[in-house]
Amino acid sequence: MNKTNELFKKYNKLCENTKLEYQPDGFLVLIHEHYIDNGKERLPYPLYVTWDITNYCNLHCVFCSASALGNKNKIDNPDCIKIAKKLINIGIKYISIRGGEPTLVNQLSECVKLFNKNGIFVEIVSNGTGITEELLDNFKNLNKNLIRIKISLDSTDRELNDKLRGKGSYDGATSAMDICNKMNWSFRTQMVITNKNKDGIKDMYNFVSSKNATSFGTMLVLPMGRGKKTELVSIDDKLLEDLIYIKEHEKNTIFEKLGMGIDGYRFYSDLYKDSNFTDEDSYKFSLLKCNCGKTRINIDSNGDVYPCDMMKYKEFYMGNILKDDISKIWNSENVSKFNKITRKTKNGCKDCNIKGCNTGCFGISYGIYKDITKSLPNCRLYDE
Repeated sequence: MNKTNELFKKYNKLCENTKLEYQPDGFLVLIHEHYIDNGKERLPYPLYVTWDITNYCNLHCVFCSASALGNKNKIDNPDCIKIAKKLINIGIKYISIRGGEPTLVNQLSECVKLFNKNGIFVEIVSNGTGITEELLDNFKNLNKNLIRIKISLDSTDRELNDKLRGKGSYDGATSAMDICNKMNWSFRTQMVITNKNKDGIKDMYNFVSSKNATSFGTMLVLPMGRGKKTELVSIDDKLLEDLIYIKEHEKNTIFEKLGMGIDGYRFYSDLYKDSNFTDEDSYKFSLLKCNCGKTRINIDSNGDVYPCDMMKYKEFYMGNILKDDISKIWNSENVSKFNKITRKTKNGCKDCNIKGCNTGCFGISYGIYKDITKSLPNCRLYDE
């Protein structure tokens, strides 16, 4: 067995016991697992929403999967409050507010207050430029345990980070971290790994740890949006050695498991060849790894609903939260067709002996091939 496969196995083993540390995501997985164990593949209504509160951003990341539109100014979106109230009435438990850049929206604070008052966990996913003392002061009387701030930073080198994310992005993100510390707000950090910055992962971990980040997440650049023009990253020995080093020397900042993009699938044949997974175990695993349309929905800034933010195509449109009843949205024909494509029916996957593979991301498959039934490009079963 080659060295890279051995390193991947070691890294995967180190991360086995951390899959439920990142909450409330892990709790939602347990709820979904309970439903699957009782013969139901999806919940009767969604519990988790990724909400693109705006499609505008004040930066211009070269790999932006959402292809966000440029805008430096604050934005009014009067529909925000209507959408927020709809989500509260539906019974949503966890909302990830993103964009674009969510802090551009004037109604953001009011929405967060509404969710907090109703016991809904909120994560604000930001490039950091809008995380100000004024914003956090608006939240000072709220339940902090129900609010998490996620700040994006991709390099400890200001010049490189600004090349990847846009001028001022490094100062904006680091200033946000300092403001969170000053005002006693916890935050997590996220790094998108490209071929330009992949040698700086250890430095990034040490840096955000010194800034008291609660956790540090990494993911390989995805071939979505502007990311299609970015060279994809291959998982090599150096990358795995750095990840293993960080995991073995983990400090108070939790190091989350690498979001592997599509490259990790080439390791699955070796990683799971001696797996004890039964066919049913494998089927359950694949369902749990994709919560799109099963426990989660994505809502666009205008209220349009899709299974997830990776599947914002007309073929998967489920309805509009401002116009349609949630039952009609949740049981729309488009999501029903999508949910019928599982490990048991997907081309190649249904007869595959690699039981530990989650069958890949439907959104990436559709983004590349316009076909969610195709395997990912580095799957050994993929046939041009």
